[in-house]
Amino acid sequence: MIDILIIDDDLRKVEKIKTIIDQFEEIPSSNIRFANSQIEGKALLRKQQFDLVVLDIQLPTRAGDTPLANGGVNLLQEIHSRSIYKRPICIVGLTAYPELLTGASIAFAETMWSIVLYDDTSLEWANRLTQKIRYLIELKINKVSNNTYDYNLGIITALNIPEFEAVKRLTQWKRLDGSSDNTTYIEGIFSEKNKQLKVIAACAPDMGMSAAAVLATKMIIGFTPQYLALVGIMAGVEDKTRIGDFVVADPCWDWECGKYSTTEGLQVFEPNPMPYRIAPEIKALFQDVQLDKALLNTVWSEWHGKRPQTAPILHIGPCASGASVIADKTKLTLIKQQNRKLVGIDMETYGVMHAAFQSPEPSPCFFSLKVVSDYADVKKNDQFQEYASYASADLLRRIALKYF
Repeated sequence: MIDILIIDDDLRKVEKIKTIIDQFEEIPSSNIRFANSQIEGKALLRKQQFDLVVLDIQLPTRAGDTPLANGGVNLLQEIHSRSIYKRPICIVGLTAYPELLTGASIAFAETMWSIVLYDDTSLEWANRLTQKIRYLIELKINKVSNNTYDYNLGIITALNIPEFEAVKRLTQWKRLDGSSDNTTYIEGIFSEKNKQLKVIAACAPDMGMSAAAVLATKMIIGFTPQYLALVGIMAGVEDKTRIGDFVVADPCWDWECGKYSTTEGLQVFEPNPMPYRIAPEIKALFQDVQLDKALLNTVWSEWHGKRPQTAPILHIGPCASGASVIADKTKLTLIKQQNRKLVGIDMETYGVMHAAFQSPEPSPCFFSLKVVSDYADVKKNDQFQEYASYASADLLRRIALKYF
């Protein structure tokens, strides 16, 4: 139900805190994490957003060091000053030293959090912590009950083979029947430990922005997914990416949007791109994934067919969409003039982005997660398309279970 992080180097106090939490059946033990130093706490806060952090005030910098009187306060201030951390929903300070209470209270008040005096002879701290946890549980229950999303995740592909086939291998799917819509939709569950995500997926009838945008609109209105992802293959920019690399488009635009005019007898194209950006929280999520080399390596190493020789990296960068398949470096050079940091091109991302941003509430949080399978030149071929489709779909499943 809720995720809790206890940052404290006093094992006896940690056990007391855990006893309080254990009275709530809604919180399995797997949802409780522990850290005994500032460094360990920071590492966990980079990876995950917690509903509640119980923070000791006298805390060492690293495990085994002498505890610092203001160690917890230093950590609190860093959490609030640096965007690399996933800020908790709630922080409760806890100290067994009355002399530290006054100074720490000022810092906690500045960040709108509370601090409690821990005392073995009193139940006041336990009662206050119990009330806070109960409030967070009720808040989460109300949020779930008021949630108007029918699916946690919607997945779109442009190609039935190999992209949609790769999605079908992610879990057991059930075909949805009874709709007048001629699109085939499948639904399934992504599950891991105590987590389950309800997923809807479909393949566009044709390649290109128009078909992808229409499918995205139908999926958003008909199934209201909280997240909407476009997965599959794309062309990369050779000096910016390698075959097999992941690409998250941010920003993305239609490279063919503009005006053709004639100047001195020559036809001139004047581009007028109108890019879309992904949501800040999605960008922060993928910035975390960029640093998770073990995760990216796992996706690469678990494919037993033909794959690139080196493990992939993940790029977050400018991508362009257009109505044409490109196998010409001259055309790619023209597109790069619209954004010198261009990392990739495809035929669908901008269309799905446009549909997501123009959709009625509740609108989904959209992103494109594709894998480079060629460089849009004369050497363009399909030898890595199957791997790229697998890698794109498999990483999406892993990310969804970890972050959604």
